[in-house]
Amino acid sequence: LAFLTALVAYVPFLLFGYAPATFGAARLPLSMIAAGANVLAWYWFVALYLRARRVDAPSIAVRLFDLAVFFLVLATLGAWGLSGMQLVGHDDVALRMALTHVFLDIFSEGWFVLGVLGLAASEVNLTGKSAAWGVRMAALGIPFTFALGMPSSMVSPLFGLLSSLGGIAVAIGLVLIAVPMYRQLGNASSTGVRWMWRFAIAALVIKAVAEGVVSIAPDANWAAMPHLRIIYLHVVLLGFVSVGLVAAAHSAWGESATRGRTAFTISIAALLIFLLPYMPIWPLAWRGVWLLWVTAALALGPVLAAAWMILGKRF
Repeated sequence: LAFLTALVAYVPFLLFGYAPATFGAARLPLSMIAAGANVLAWYWFVALYLRARRVDAPSIAVRLFDLAVFFLVLATLGAWGLSGMQLVGHDDVALRMALTHVFLDIFSEGWFVLGVLGLAASEVNLTGKSAAWGVRMAALGIPFTFALGMPSSMVSPLFGLLSSLGGIAVAIGLVLIAVPMYRQLGNASSTGVRWMWRFAIAALVIKAVAEGVVSIAPDANWAAMPHLRIIYLHVVLLGFVSVGLVAAAHSAWGESATRGRTAFTISIAALLIFLLPYMPIWPLAWRGVWLLWVTAALALGPVLAAAWMILGKRF
């Protein structure tokens, strides 16, 4: 149901974004209606998760799952807030942007990152004080990181300070989790995709370092560095989340469900490498139209590999 409602929501978001759709004199918030149906499916999943969760002494993996589910629900407050603004006809640019980033950033940082980290932690039965403190620091920092995506002019000094501290806490926390996890993945013999997990964890460390730098640099935010923001999101959502999910799928469902996993990971690595020329420090003379064509072609690689995995699975 979540996949179905997500597909339904894709078209209005592609056409109208968060703005209402205009049909003559009528204005309908189609994107918000579709997103609302999607969110209700998430809530159903959360209810099923809570009913199925029966753990007396939760491991680090279960704690990460718990936090991921919590942040999934927290992120939806931003979506409901945007819907409420449209219903009452209130259009405050700063508030709309803040609610958008509450939804998108907490969803990404909390649900995606911590959820896939939970999958990785369950692979190696992650333990230790370092990782436990890393989970605490990440959990404390994530709620404030949404302001890092907003222009400085729209963020109060207090929220600017809180977002910077939150970003630093998340960066340190993720590194504290990633380092022992990377080592344990190297010693684990139960998984046949250790190299994929190590690739994903390496991408997570890059993400943590980038977030830490943005949080520390004076007056820095992702809105002022759109090119770096795009690369950052690709590293997080492709390099860590997507590769990590395929690695977890292999452990859960076996070879038949992930036949294209090697091509999938290699194509993602190639795409991330060819995003480097879009960084501001890259010489302009080394860029050209050819780079756009190469990047577009490489972007098809993960899509084709994912299709190979889906079609290769016999349901």
